[in-house]
Amino acid sequence: MPCTNKKQIERIASITGVPLPKKFVAILDRYADSKEAMRDAGIAFAVDQIIDLVSEGVDGIHLYTMNRADIAERIWDATKSVFAAANSKKQQRASSH
Repeated sequence: MPCTNKKQIERIASITGVPLPKKFVAILDRYADSKEAMRDAGIAFAVDQIIDLVSEGVDGIHLYTMNRADIAERIWDATKSVFAAANSKKQQRASSH
């Protein structure tokens, strides 16, 4: 889930008991007072995680965007070439076997 709202994330973390990563807490603390900056930083953090996952061989991801299609679209725009390259690489390996 792209984290674009500090209060929402803190509530989810409190309910689940899952600690937030140190890097993400720093993002929340720095940008929470600016809705636009928090949105952009949350999207950037999500994109970074997605690229790491795809680089490690994950076939796909599922986004919970809290009814924010615009955020999903921005993440897709930022990662579609990464998925395309990963899928191309998998197809090349499959055809060589």
